[in-house]
Amino acid sequence: MGILEKDKESASSSTLVKAYFLWMGITSLLGYNAILGSLDYFAGNFSAYNVYFYLPLPSMVSFNIISLIMPSIAGVISFPLRVSLCLICMLAIVVLFPLVTVWLSQSGIGFTAILLLSLIWGVFG
Repeated sequence: MGILEKDKESASSSTLVKAYFLWMGITSLLGYNAILGSLDYFAGNFSAYNVYFYLPLPSMVSFNIISLIMPSIAGVISFPLRVSLCLICMLAIVVLFPLVTVWLSQSGIGFTAILLLSLIWGVFG
């Protein structure tokens, strides 16, 4: 009787572990889906430009530059203030991205504005 109960408990635990790893596998792909979906959105609105190559560059460059000077920034601005300021600015940029895309779709000015917003995103990221 004790062995059967232990086998049932082990099977139940095994099912839970499998469900957990299935859930983690699915949720780990959500970030990639968001990135690829947004790049596809911008590529559709700025079809004359290579969005997949150019859009990530400004944010990557500015993020790396800010990372290098972060120790000096940390000495001037406190951590809670930096986090609050960055979140507020990133929220504003998230709102501006689709607005600029809708208003200036398929134009060079719009693509330049998106690249500039991406550069600013990297600063506050």
